[in-house]
Amino acid sequence: MVLLALISQADLWHLNVGVVGSYVRYRNEVMLLKASAGLSKKVFPFKYIFSVSGSYGLTDSVNTENSYRATANIDYYITPKVELFTMGQWMTDRIANINARVLAGGGAKYVFYDNESGELSISGALLYNYEYRDTLKQNLARYSFRIKHRYIPNDFVQLSLVAFYQPSVSDFTNDYWIWGTFEARSRLSKSLFLKLTINDRYENLTLPRNNLSIAVGFDYSLDF
Repeated sequence: MVLLALISQADLWHLNVGVVGSYVRYRNEVMLLKASAGLSKKVFPFKYIFSVSGSYGLTDSVNTENSYRATANIDYYITPKVELFTMGQWMTDRIANINARVLAGGGAKYVFYDNESGELSISGALLYNYEYRDTLKQNLARYSFRIKHRYIPNDFVQLSLVAFYQPSVSDFTNDYWIWGTFEARSRLSKSLFLKLTINDRYENLTLPRNNLSIAVGFDYSLDF
């Protein structure tokens, strides 16, 4: 039944566009305007996922605090519960002093369930990490371990939690990233949602303080 459901969705494009206002606390407190767009399509046994996002803000009405991100994923279904994937991501984040960060690699995902009530899955991957900051350049490999839980109690509410642990392969205990995202969406119409997102990340060598972000805004979703 799960296999038939995956095949039945193969001709659908899924579009998601969002605009939010965000409060960020790291080196200082910043208010940002963020925009994002995502596009995905299943062409069984593959799934293609593309997303871009950007934010703009001012600190003391002088310094811009901009960030941009672009991500591409390709998933391959071995069975309805087991997937292989490859991914690539580029980002820049002036709030965290990241001039450029590139992540690329692949791994495997196990899906415990994915249905109308929600989703629970775990994944593991090996990633190449290039980083350029004002005072740091590095090229290294990272492990990436992820858990994702999405809960849909009814037609009007969707809750999700994603958490990552990404240590350096060469320095597993002293160089690691931990970050998580909680998201709550409330349906306002067939395609429009009110969204709350709380994101926190900790990178023990480069972000010694938590980088907390709280965002409220709107999402528009469409299948076509």
